[in-house]
Amino acid sequence: ILFWLEGHLAHIGIIKALTDDYDCKPYALISCSPKQKKFFDHQKLINFEKMWFLRDHVDLKKKNHNFEKLEFFEKKYPMLLQKIIYGDRSFYKYNKYYEFSDKEIYSILEQEIDLYDKILDEIKPDFVVMRTPEFQDIELLCEMCKAKKIQVLLLSSARIGSRYTITSNPNSPILFDKL
Repeated sequence: ILFWLEGHLAHIGIIKALTDDYDCKPYALISCSPKQKKFFDHQKLINFEKMWFLRDHVDLKKKNHNFEKLEFFEKKYPMLLQKIIYGDRSFYKYNKYYEFSDKEIYSILEQEIDLYDKILDEIKPDFVVMRTPEFQDIELLCEMCKAKKIQVLLLSSARIGSRYTITSNPNSPILFDKL
């Protein structure tokens, strides 16, 4: 199982419960700040087979990209990168702190797709557990998993009580008690 992790501590508890109850090899793809990275590096709750930190593999200062490679990935994983770009509030018009250039956006996408492609080919997960996609980084991974026929399980907090949902269909959730 490949887990997409961020700074949500409840997700750590849910992953701990899943790995305790099921015989599986957990892997982690982590999108976090440098301060949070220390926690993940030193935590002893979950014995991940391998961890990748997204920020270690994406250089925001890199501005060159390869359009042919991006077109190849669009065909390999049937997805429209323009749709993902314009659907992301950080890249489009809702980011009041920084305006990304086209070169920066394409470079970021290329680096993320490269990383995800290598991870998926290396570990060949049966499942990917992630929060509901809303930014381009997690949306890319979700689309790539779907194209490779990897079961994507979405993890999100329920609207009532101390519960989380884990589902492949957000319209039909399965409840999982929060730890």
